[in-house]
Amino acid sequence: MDPVPGASSTDTEPPLQRLFYGVSPPVNLTSLSCAEFCIAQIEAHIKHRKAHTTIGDNEHEEAVSSIGGRRRGPPTLAQLATARIVSTLRYDMKDGVRVLVQNCPEKLLRPILESPRLHYIAFRTLLHTHDTAQSSQGTETSAWAQVQRLAGEDVDSWVLRNERFIRQMPPTEQNSMLVSLDEAAEIWPDAEITPEHITLRRRKPPRENFTCFDELRAREIEFQPSSKKFAQTFKRLTNGVLEGLDWNNVVICGGMVLATMRCLSEEDSKACIDSDIDLWIYGLNPEEANKKIREIYNVWWRNLGPERKIMVMKNAKTLTLVSNYPERRIQIILKMAKSEVEVLLGFDLDPCAMCWNGKEVRMLPRCARALETGYTAFTMDLVYGHHLGDRRATQEIRVLKYASRGFGILIPASLMNTLTVDFDARKPKTPSCPQAYYRGRYGRYGNPHGRIVYSGKKAVKRIAFLAQDMIHRFYLGSTPLSALIRAEEGLSDEDSDDGEPPYGFVESVEESDGEGGVQTRQVIRAIVSAVNGRKQSIAQPNGREGVGAGFEVFMRMAALFRYEAEGRLRIDRDTLCSITYDDPDTYDNTPKYLWDPDFKFEDLSDEINAHNNSLFANLREAIEMLLGSDAPRGPDWKGYLSRRIRRVMFVDNIDEVFQKQITIPVCVPVALEEYVENTMRDACDQHGMPWSDEFRVLIPIHNPNNTTRVPPPVGRWNYRYWVIGNTTMWAKWDPRIDEIFEVLWSIFHMETQPESFAYRCNPDVIEDRSLAKTLAAKFDQRIIPASSLIPQAEQTALGSWPDAREKELFHEWMIYFPQVQSRTYTYDMHHTHYIEGRVRAFPDELWWNEEVDEASDGGNWAEWEDPLGKMKVRQDMQEMDRKRKRADSGGLEDMVIE
Repeated sequence: MDPVPGASSTDTEPPLQRLFYGVSPPVNLTSLSCAEFCIAQIEAHIKHRKAHTTIGDNEHEEAVSSIGGRRRGPPTLAQLATARIVSTLRYDMKDGVRVLVQNCPEKLLRPILESPRLHYIAFRTLLHTHDTAQSSQGTETSAWAQVQRLAGEDVDSWVLRNERFIRQMPPTEQNSMLVSLDEAAEIWPDAEITPEHITLRRRKPPRENFTCFDELRAREIEFQPSSKKFAQTFKRLTNGVLEGLDWNNVVICGGMVLATMRCLSEEDSKACIDSDIDLWIYGLNPEEANKKIREIYNVWWRNLGPERKIMVMKNAKTLTLVSNYPERRIQIILKMAKSEVEVLLGFDLDPCAMCWNGKEVRMLPRCARALETGYTAFTMDLVYGHHLGDRRATQEIRVLKYASRGFGILIPASLMNTLTVDFDARKPKTPSCPQAYYRGRYGRYGNPHGRIVYSGKKAVKRIAFLAQDMIHRFYLGSTPLSALIRAEEGLSDEDSDDGEPPYGFVESVEESDGEGGVQTRQVIRAIVSAVNGRKQSIAQPNGREGVGAGFEVFMRMAALFRYEAEGRLRIDRDTLCSITYDDPDTYDNTPKYLWDPDFKFEDLSDEINAHNNSLFANLREAIEMLLGSDAPRGPDWKGYLSRRIRRVMFVDNIDEVFQKQITIPVCVPVALEEYVENTMRDACDQHGMPWSDEFRVLIPIHNPNNTTRVPPPVGRWNYRYWVIGNTTMWAKWDPRIDEIFEVLWSIFHMETQPESFAYRCNPDVIEDRSLAKTLAAKFDQRIIPASSLIPQAEQTALGSWPDAREKELFHEWMIYFPQVQSRTYTYDMHHTHYIEGRVRAFPDELWWNEEVDEASDGGNWAEWEDPLGKMKVRQDMQEMDRKRKRADSGGLEDMVIE
């Protein structure tokens, strides 16, 4: 069944129906038990992975070799010539570009530059060579005028299409498409390069694009001039802790690489003192990767010296080497990758997509582009991506973190131009937890459709204005819409609280006085959870969704950041979603600790033990509720359970890490348990490995050999230990194991309360469906859009961007407006109607400047014009951001990744 053309499939189908397009036999969601629903989720994603990796091998080559992907049938001579020229340029960029500029027919120029197979350096060199030639000759042909436009509006779309091509390449060839810091002159032709640093002077983005989170974007950026200088700085910042490491199959990525790139002085060194070393292993199987971990550990231990105290911390997703502060913690990501490129492709924000491989700094083209522009080019992967997919989704905390470092978000005009929004048809996202009752007099519930319709950038800006207006009403006071909302809601002027922010909490903060000192002033503390449109729910599937909740919620965050940059409030970052890299949808409920001079191993050990013991306490209470007087008491618990619970382990040597396994209590339906074991046996057979306890993922919690106490009752659901071994801990080793683990995590996150543990063993049909509905809320945050299962041959504009999937998800994300949040803690409920109120019609002049917003720069980036005073605000904010120490800069939430 195909989605309705021109609309999101969710306009006509149940929220999860699109997840099962293409599944045979067809799935009727309303008739599924919880176990069947979980199995359908696993099978749907396995099928999608197969389809996603299969589509493109032949079709993709055909698409990218054609002009814009629009021709079909045998290739033309022009297409063959384009493919040949592009292939030649990949191996002879400098001389090849010079010959091309002098001799290439005009009609081939555009398809060559549009081809995503072109290497990024060849692309940039070609554009720059033409600029130089034309400026000296003073001439411009019509064909080259089109090429000029590619340097602006379309370059970000080209980079995204180029990345799609890279994903389809064999892993052995992917690395050739990366760019190196040592190629700076070709990557950034206008850069100022000296032996001390590289300086990029940025320009203003074309007006037809939409930008946000860019209040601290710097006019220019300086960073390391070469890989050699980077290596020297890296060694100094890390105290040579990795000296002597065999860098084969190892890369360092993440914030430490970017911090080292920008560390040009001692002051810069102080700013990145808390940065961890995030390390990825690629190109190995699990057994080889485990040996590599031991090698890394031995190098680290040897360089620290035997007198230093060390510990190893492990959870289901990472293994972290910890010594005394301020020695860098080394975090090894337990995730398979075939190449350096595959590691980088998974990063959400563009400036993060760079790595250090022990020899040189390498980056994806989108990272090189982000350093040049100061923006991450927006795609829907930032919303609906996943750590098991091509590219992970981002999180509000990460967007804020990099916005504070000067990197904003840019939505390309090519994506916005696909959008048309009927503002009367906008709707809240299907609720997965109770919200406040609200009179549905607006949106699809009360007004005829088609009366208020905007397209393109105008639709985007109108939604962004609504978000900013709400934040101002909530924290700062009245806005141009305040009177209209009061009239709509029937509120009197006396009830408006003019001049007083309804929910602002004032606190004292320190900031620079501009003369090297510090001054104190009063600012409003903004609690993010109060304006996100959803109730709080710690680590639950129906918890806050962050970026996935819709564009308007995301723009509320942008408004908060804008007002923070202006010094009008301070965002309480502790109220944001978890910053764990593979679960952006929930709050982190794992142990936390401060990484600062007061750090003590004993404190961390106590936190971890307390967390593991809390899981045992929940399990014990649930069993006592089930067994009543037959439950074990006191010393009877000794020997009753088959294993000790370890969601996190903290040991003093690497051998113990591999001797013990992550062990987590979970209650699962019988049918799912049988499916898991059968699937794991199939995985063993396929990999040629014997069946063993390593692959027995679910085991009984009761040990009949060591106790005579009554075991837990057997029901439709049963208590099991979920054991993650030394092979199964590696994500992306086998997609079946990955998808099983995703479902088990969703079930685990439902079980934070003992009473929910207990009744689940024998749920009736209604209770089972209720559980399935709760899981559906989690599954719907990782959707498979219907369009992504349409064979690529049936889609239009093969190899183009945005494609059908991008358009469908972008439209869906835009039409959601925030759910109304219950504010029962206030004495007067009029606040909810005032703060959450909406006005259907209001003047465009409030948010749309025809002269600026309607204008187009034809893709050209204009010279920077910095308003007076703005640079000082930016510098002050960046200085205070360096001084601000928060728990999330060094907590387990950085590392306990579930």
